[in-house]
Amino acid sequence: MHNDFPSDPGVKLQLFARRHGGDYVMRSERRGQYGASGSPEGSNHHNKKKKKRAGALYILLAVLLSVVLWPIGMILLWRRKLRWKVTTKLLASIVCLALCAAMCIFALTYQTSNPDITRAQDSVNDFLDNASVHIGDFYQDICDRAVVAYHTALDLNDALARASLKSAVDGLDLAVKGADSLNRLIGKTEDVPVASDAPTEAPVEATDAPEAAETPVPTPTWPPEETDAPEETAVPDATDAPVEPLAEEPTEAPTPAPPVTPEPTEEPAASPEPAPVSPLPPWEELQRTLYETDAYCAALYLGRSGAPLADALPELLAQKGLDGVSYLADISASDCVEHAGDEVFILIPRGDRVLSLYNYVLETNDNYDAYPGALLYSSAGRCAVAVRCNESDVRPNVLAVFSGLDGDRSFSPRITLENDALLPAPGVYALIPR
Repeated sequence: MHNDFPSDPGVKLQLFARRHGGDYVMRSERRGQYGASGSPEGSNHHNKKKKKRAGALYILLAVLLSVVLWPIGMILLWRRKLRWKVTTKLLASIVCLALCAAMCIFALTYQTSNPDITRAQDSVNDFLDNASVHIGDFYQDICDRAVVAYHTALDLNDALARASLKSAVDGLDLAVKGADSLNRLIGKTEDVPVASDAPTEAPVEATDAPEAAETPVPTPTWPPEETDAPEETAVPDATDAPVEPLAEEPTEAPTPAPPVTPEPTEEPAASPEPAPVSPLPPWEELQRTLYETDAYCAALYLGRSGAPLADALPELLAQKGLDGVSYLADISASDCVEHAGDEVFILIPRGDRVLSLYNYVLETNDNYDAYPGALLYSSAGRCAVAVRCNESDVRPNVLAVFSGLDGDRSFSPRITLENDALLPAPGVYALIPR
């Protein structure tokens, strides 16, 4: 292949620059020390000063401050000047934190004869104790508020579900009513042409007439056996003649109707015998149910009342329709236990159980444990007991203990926040009025 370019390299370079447009810069011109003046473009790139590594004095200062003042030591330890690995720095931070905590505990608990140091130790310890108590109270408050918010969200969810269900049911009712009205309108439109025809009314009267004249029709047919044709022509003449007996016969037909009416009036008069149905099972049936279901007690929630329990119990029973239940209406004043709160419950122990009521104490300091406190009520009598309790909707304040030969069973009566019903518990038979 023939080469048209000259052999001189300078000429080739100029032709290459013209071919691609613009000026051509040689590689030697792009170097850092090009030219006598020394342009700073290349010199700054190669003359950057490297940061010095931390020396032994810096490392020692960082470790000492991390042990004495841990937050300040962490600033020095985690700077990029100290070129340790991340794992090394993390291990050093944990060790320094443990040493700092040990030194603080030792400084606060070491007994000295100097009153100033002792006073400072006491003030710091008191501050830490108060801080721990306030933190615990704050945590408990947050937990209580979270529980209340959770139940509020459940109530809101239930309300929204009921509202949406109600709107859906209303929509279905409107749709059914619209469909019924449309069916009636279609039925009316279908019945209009039938009612508008004149001949339809005439046959109605004619049909009534032959029904009454069916008896005289066979009598004229016996004698004329030879002439059958005129008999057919005489049929329309009979329609004119029975007009007179029609007026007499319907008058005789409705006359036997009045004596039939008093018969149904006498029959229902003998049947009104209302059978009273108790809203709760009798005492023997209830005790049998407790044994069959392996429940150690039965419980019933009556409602809320702030009045004395002996006065409020009859009203609550009447509101629930339970004033006719003998074992509830006969609860004596000695079996009415009043505690802080406004929720009224009925507790019925099984026949082999002894009921005892205690004040339910909830600790708020360390582990928030609950334990029975003072005894509020105890009786070996096999009867129903009324109790009013629960200031809070979240924490109950009464513990019911049912003692038996096979041990003690206990639960705290309380209600749900959703529908103010008795909260189910294992071994507790919930009484629901029929």
